[in-house]
Amino acid sequence: MKFIEQIELKGYKGLDGLTVSNIGQFNVILGDNNVGKTSLLESILFTSEEVENIGGFLDGAIGWRFSSAKMQASFHETDLLDYYFDFNSSRDVITINFKERGGDTQVANFEKRNVDVMSMDEIEKFKLKLPAYFREKTSLSSNEVFKLSTRKKEVYFKSQLQFMRFAGYLPFIPMRGSYDDDLVGYFSNLVGIDYQYKLQLIEVLKRGLGEPISDIIISTTIIKGYPIICIVLEGNNSPIPISIFGDGMLKLFRYLLEVLSCKDKFLLIDEVDNGFYYKKYDLMFEVLIKAAFEHRVQLFMTTHSLECINAFEKVVSNNENYKNDARVINLFRGVDKAVKSVTYTFNEFSTMLSEGNEVR
Repeated sequence: MKFIEQIELKGYKGLDGLTVSNIGQFNVILGDNNVGKTSLLESILFTSEEVENIGGFLDGAIGWRFSSAKMQASFHETDLLDYYFDFNSSRDVITINFKERGGDTQVANFEKRNVDVMSMDEIEKFKLKLPAYFREKTSLSSNEVFKLSTRKKEVYFKSQLQFMRFAGYLPFIPMRGSYDDDLVGYFSNLVGIDYQYKLQLIEVLKRGLGEPISDIIISTTIIKGYPIICIVLEGNNSPIPISIFGDGMLKLFRYLLEVLSCKDKFLLIDEVDNGFYYKKYDLMFEVLIKAAFEHRVQLFMTTHSLECINAFEKVVSNNENYKNDARVINLFRGVDKAVKSVTYTFNEFSTMLSEGNEVR
């Protein structure tokens, strides 16, 4: 994978005109409430090679913000496409320029189009992209369509339903992401690929829980016929559901599983420290950064916590392999109220922390 080293956003929600430069492999994103940290994470999804799944990516990422099932259902009934354009109604195009390390600048354009001004060639292309049901039931006249184009692909969307079709992995861990059914699939796939992954997971849980764990298994006996991940302690063959442990350990387990699932890609983590006791921040970053370094995963993590930033600095400072690629990215509003960014290298933010300067 070529790591992303620069992102430039135009017409994207509240981040119009934002450029983030000098991005590293391990990135902690800081900023005030509502400045756009999570929105920046979402924008990175547009750089995925699976752009045809972008609607599902965004629906999954944004839907986690709503705490109740009723609120999520209400959100899913809204038009996700307009959600992205309404933040800047003067524009009909969202442009995301991103530069990969050692490569050229690539462009993803997300464009609202009116059928009346589209060429016949574009309309025919669009019709071919639609599922049969939409071709038969939907009239194109006087309707808006949406076009997402990158250097490699061009995808048209007619509606919210088609935009949200999704079949793929979402490299995004929301603030409340903890134990869920998806972990069973990740765990099964990884252990099937390489048993060493299980050994890594066992060692991490041993450190986090302070218990003599001998195995991690999938059991269908605790809840009859329903697969859940369990740990087995040395000298005790009775499986214990991992879901009974604290949120911090569950998130640590998820973090490692998802880093291993994102080999040669990127992983986005919103509020990385959420659910962790502050004395576990060191362990959290040790696990995350070590796995990301070994499996060439680019990390983007948001936080508000100074203790979390200090733990990040401590873990990076203990390994020379990490220093050149560790960054702190601060988002802030300028005097013109536009969101801007400044990127600090390891030496810069380490010096600021040691001198008691504010990096947030």
